[in-house]
Amino acid sequence: MNLSYILNEEIDLLFNSDEEYVLDRIVNPYAVRIGHKIYTPFWLATHTADDYRAEGITPEMLSEKADKIRSLFSEYYADYVQTFDESYSELAENAS
Repeated sequence: MNLSYILNEEIDLLFNSDEEYVLDRIVNPYAVRIGHKIYTPFWLATHTADDYRAEGITPEMLSEKADKIRSLFSEYYADYVQTFDESYSELAENAS
């Protein structure tokens, strides 16, 4: 087995005992992480603002992800984009 392609960063992740460090590096850039829970783009695109609130997801957490999530689903899953937009808008409106 040739392991020469493994990066030092990957080796560090395998042997690092700092859970926060590891989670920060493995979470999908489109996802939201709260503690040890990771909310994937699919989860975000298929849940409501009430679900977001129940999980502690804020508009600020979504603001940097919104365009990424829309672009991820826009071509083939327009209904997911619509659900996400509706939920995100409602969450942001009620946060004020």
